Amino acid sequence: MYRHLLMALALFVAVAYCAELEIEQLGLADKLIRLHVVGASDSDADQAYKLEVRDRVIALMRPILDGAEDARDADARLNGSLAAIEALAPNLTVTLETESFPERDYDTFSLPAGDYRTLRVAIGAAEGKNWWCVMFPPLCYDAAIDDGGDEVQAAFARLTGEEIDLITDKSGYVIKFRVLDVIAKLKRYFS
Repeated sequence: MYRHLLMALALFVAVAYCAELEIEQLGLADKLIRLHVVGASDSDADQAYKLEVRDRVIALMRPILDGAEDARDADARLNGSLAAIEALAPNLTVTLETESFPERDYDTFSLPAGDYRTLRVAIGAAEGKNWWCVMFPPLCYDAAIDDGGDEVQAAFARLTGEEIDLITDKSGYVIKFRVLDVIAKLKRYFS
């Protein structure tokens, strides 16, 4: 009898913990817009071109997104710029959509698996390796363009202390992110 109660209690605690993590991830995702650039193929030339396109997109969008109040404002600005982004290079398909991402480690932070609003730039057949970052707030522009990290620090100012802890606490996020990764996989499996 006690064993069943303990198992039920443990299951309840696990479900509550997963629900709390899911709420944290959704709250974070509501504040971010990711950039996802997909190469035409894995050839060296196509991968080099992918990085060139990435740099063009970031250079075009930096001044447009500068001063955006929040993710909703940034989304509207991006949506109004889709044609301009497609005009940056031949063979681009640019969409603003919600995509599922796995857990991702960057130099200064990590993002949990989950669904994020995404500016997706597909080059040609889009069958090659891809490149991801956070376009708004600009948390990983420094991965593409060396600006000394000042812009990244300003971007972190848009997040709450709990959100910053969630994505930068290397010792604490591992278990949380693994749980969120499993939740994301289960969602994809059952949908």
